[in-house]
Amino acid sequence: MRTFNLFVLFVSMLFLFAYSENTNLKESTSTETSIEYIIEKIEEIEKEIKEIKEEIEEIKKFNSEIRKVVRNLQLYVQPASTLVPTEKEWEQIKRGMYKEDVQDILGNPEEIEKKRTGEEIWYYYKRGSIRFNKNGEVIYKDNRKVLPPSWR
Repeated sequence: MRTFNLFVLFVSMLFLFAYSENTNLKESTSTETSIEYIIEKIEEIEKEIKEIKEEIEEIKKFNSEIRKVVRNLQLYVQPASTLVPTEKEWEQIKRGMYKEDVQDILGNPEEIEKKRTGEEIWYYYKRGSIRFNKNGEVIYKDNRKVLPPSWR
């Protein structure tokens, strides 16, 4: 992204220099005014780049939400979702988080195994499993890609 920003800045400066040489600026021909004009244009470009970066971040958030919705829909119509949680999503899961937090990040699990102790194990196909205590808090995240009990 930084390379893209530098490229835009470079192209903009070339455009400004070419424009100022090819036109007769009657307002002022002093070097100071030309430099001020260029600085003003560079600041406008930097502002636009900042706005584009913000839009890209919004698109990334929207994409993540769409992935979760599609994953949850797949789980209702087929035995397993083809959308595996991303590594970045998986790494966000930490000990002490609650079920709702995990579900917000990863979406629904392929399978939930309930233990007699009140603990639950949530299985995420091709990613691993997450164990919750009876209070619904994460106590362990297993990165081994084990199959849920009903698949064995």
